[in-house]
Amino acid sequence: MLSMAGCGKEPKAVAASTNAPTGNVDKLKEQARNAVITTKDYLAQQKSRWQKSYADKLSGFDKKLEDVKAKSSQAGDKARSEWSKALSQLEQKKESAARTLEQFKAASADRWQELKTKAETAFADLEQSFKETLSRFTNDNQSAKQ
Repeated sequence: MLSMAGCGKEPKAVAASTNAPTGNVDKLKEQARNAVITTKDYLAQQKSRWQKSYADKLSGFDKKLEDVKAKSSQAGDKARSEWSKALSQLEQKKESAARTLEQFKAASADRWQELKTKAETAFADLEQSFKETLSRFTNDNQSAKQ
């Protein structure tokens, strides 16, 4: 009798254990899908934030460039020629940064992080060029006044 009682319980336990993993697998699949969706949403939000940040920086550089152009128009002939060369270089770097921003905007969620580094480099180069140009011409103007 004892052997029959033991055998009677075993099939129920086997049936329950075969159904449990299926439920767990489905649950794991759903969790994985949710994780992928959450990750994609997060990356899209990050891309949007970076894109806005770069667009704002580019607008700021446009304003700075206009200020530099205004200052250069007040300079003497020799200084105006130097300002013109510097402005041309700044314009080229700004256009390069703008192209990078457009690539960044068009990039897929998978690829935008690769372009983020390129955009950071382009904008850092542009910012450094602005600083150097303004510093150089500010120092030249101060030297000429003394």
